[in-house]
Amino acid sequence: MVYIATNYTPIPAPIATAGTTAAFDITSQAIKYKKGEITREECVHNSIKSVTYVAVSTTSSMIGAKLISRLLPAKFKAAGILGSLFGNVVGMAIYGVIKQKVYEPKEIKAQKNGAIKI
Repeated sequence: MVYIATNYTPIPAPIATAGTTAAFDITSQAIKYKKGEITREECVHNSIKSVTYVAVSTTSSMIGAKLISRLLPAKFKAAGILGSLFGNVVGMAIYGVIKQKVYEPKEIKAQKNGAIKI
């Protein structure tokens, strides 16, 4: 899927990879739901978490790559991968802090009540 998206459409590789990853994650959740391994609410909840994770990862990687390409001289343009890695690390760290402060308290409270709420 990524090959087709990057070679036959104007979609950048990070976005194509993110879309593919999200599609596989959501499909996995749908299969678990169909088999009765998880509830509908868990399926939706897990899918939202997966898509959010992929979106943050992709966005932060692209921002990091763009910043490095703007900050470094032309002869170091190949170091864009370092910007992607750095952006991803920083973005995921920020996401982790926000998730702990905002999202997980709601999840813990919902589990105490015996249900998962979205």
